[in-house]
Amino acid sequence: MSCTTILVGKKASYDGSTMIARNM
Repeated sequence: MSCTTILVGKKASYDGSTMIARNM
């Protein structure tokens, strides 16, 4: 899952941050 999070963050920092917060 970590790899996916990193990929998402790289694709869209703002979107990734939101996704990570939601996942937490």
